[in-house]
Amino acid sequence: MEKSNDSNNLAQIGIALHDYHEKFGSFPSGAIPNPDLPPTKRLSWIVELLPLIEEEKIYRSIDREKGWDAEGNAPAVGQTISILTLSNDKAAITHYVGMAGIGLDAPELLISDPRAGVFGYDRKTRLADIKDGAAYTMMVIQTAHENGPWAAGGPATVRAVDTNDRPYIGRNRQFGGTFRGGVNAVFADASVRWIKDSIDPEVFEALATIAGGEKVEIAIDY
Repeated sequence: MEKSNDSNNLAQIGIALHDYHEKFGSFPSGAIPNPDLPPTKRLSWIVELLPLIEEEKIYRSIDREKGWDAEGNAPAVGQTISILTLSNDKAAITHYVGMAGIGLDAPELLISDPRAGVFGYDRKTRLADIKDGAAYTMMVIQTAHENGPWAAGGPATVRAVDTNDRPYIGRNRQFGGTFRGGVNAVFADASVRWIKDSIDPEVFEALATIAGGEKVEIAIDY
């Protein structure tokens, strides 16, 4: 398992998210809207990216009106998507989650909340909404913790920073855990950066929000 594969995966995800933004005017919401289903049963933001990561066939076979675990969607959501996993067992999971912000309720916050990150279950974040600067805002991050189906809405694909569980990065921690010393993340400017596990927790929290108003020096070696 190579760290370069991880960064390449994130780079492709970042490009796809920017392509989506260019086409629709925002990044996708954390879960595909469906008034009949809770976020954990809805399809994930990753489903929206499938046509942009050369998975058009899988995308077309998904019934967007149904939940990710609906019987009719099983053949599609059971497919392994190579850029989403670092696993060797070909599981249909994702090792990459959208950053929701600070606090376990972050996926449900309004976009105007200073604790909100790029991904909320019903938020559609625009680059213009990222007041802290796209280069200072994490968008998608790698995790080896409680990985779930790539097609599933909820914590499987959208994660918030639990400030009661520090440190944030490392084995059996909220993020990272696959490679020693840190974790890769793609920022809202589509750049992929290595964040050291020794990062100041307050700096990590600042990078998790879109408009928290924190000042983070770009020269910091994350």
